[in-house]
Amino acid sequence: MRRAHDALPGTQVQECPNCGEMKRAHHICGECGHYGDREILETSDIL
Repeated sequence: MRRAHDALPGTQVQECPNCGEMKRAHHICGECGHYGDREILETSDIL
């Protein structure tokens, strides 16, 4: 009962608006390198 409030919440995932892959909320997409509507990383930098 003491640690009933320490449960970890599930991660928030959403669809990338550019490529449609699932990504964590407020993070750069690992597939296309976009954050919102801006390209942050080129796809060659990700690999």
